[in-house]
Amino acid sequence: MKALLAKKPDMRFFGIGGNKMQRQGLDVVFPMSDIAVMGFGDVLGRLPHLFRKLDEIVASIIDAKPDLVICIDAPDFNHRLAKRLKKAGLKARIINYVVPSVWFWRASRARSMADYFDHCLCLLPFEPAVMKKLGGPPCTFVGHNAVQSIASKQATEEFKKKHKLTDTTLALTLLPGSRQGEIVRLFPMFMGVAERLKKDFPQLHVFLPIVPHMRELVEAGVAGHDITLITDDNEKHALFGASDLALAASGTVALELGLARVPMVIAYPSSGIMHKIILKFIARAPSVNLVNIALDEPIVPEMLSGNVTTDNLYRLSYNYLADPKLASRTRQKLDVFSDLMRGDGSAPDKKAAQAIIELGGF
Repeated sequence: MKALLAKKPDMRFFGIGGNKMQRQGLDVVFPMSDIAVMGFGDVLGRLPHLFRKLDEIVASIIDAKPDLVICIDAPDFNHRLAKRLKKAGLKARIINYVVPSVWFWRASRARSMADYFDHCLCLLPFEPAVMKKLGGPPCTFVGHNAVQSIASKQATEEFKKKHKLTDTTLALTLLPGSRQGEIVRLFPMFMGVAERLKKDFPQLHVFLPIVPHMRELVEAGVAGHDITLITDDNEKHALFGASDLALAASGTVALELGLARVPMVIAYPSSGIMHKIILKFIARAPSVNLVNIALDEPIVPEMLSGNVTTDNLYRLSYNYLADPKLASRTRQKLDVFSDLMRGDGSAPDKKAAQAIIELGGF
């Protein structure tokens, strides 16, 4: 929105959003919190309310006759919204910003999206080709905002100085996830790996970024251990720049680590039954992390399901710290990944704004 207003100061916005969007001038039909749900049980309990809100926003859009409709992420809600608007005969083009992961599961969604989305704005460089192959709507790669969060060399050097990291020390970053279920399953194993690695490498410093809502759980777990907690987002990205290795839960953080050129080991702990279901009936990608998928190469080692054990994670982590050549080769591959994600070098928000202006004929 900010990038759009920089190009078109007279542009007006209305719809669903939070405080940051309202500060950019969004005329709110209702706030995002009205439809924010977590977990299957929460969705079921609030279905009547969610359907009423869907009716409300559909009616508001049809009444307003906008020049363009932009559906941002939230596929369970927004895809229903787009279908309803198309069925009602809305003339405005409908844009999907952040496509669902059809390259990983439920590929049939791509073809159905072509019926109600006129165009998609993609965060990942391989998504336009995948969507085309699967019969989805036309797509434009605009980039992931994570490319703008990479710490500067100065910030990284200041972090190293603050935490006494030198050419003779090693830095390990633990990222056991941001959800309680992930942390409960992975945190004890990650701690076990860190303790074993500290015995092998006495010069190892261990860091653990934490999110505010998990602070108490994590602080209780690290009590009595020599681990530095990082609570500031800017410091977290500076830490990535200073890290020799990261041990992380599968998720967007793998993308952030890849952009920061950090060798990593990824853990994806799912139940044996769920893992088999995903692989047999849903999953299409040969990997669960975006670095490997984007490079089409198994650069990042990952442990899945029952293979997520302290011993396995320790073995993979040890290899990186004991073999500088392996770490160097990995960083070279991550340079390629970073170049792919950066595209032409334009900021993602500005690329998205330009695409929206062209698609809307503004």
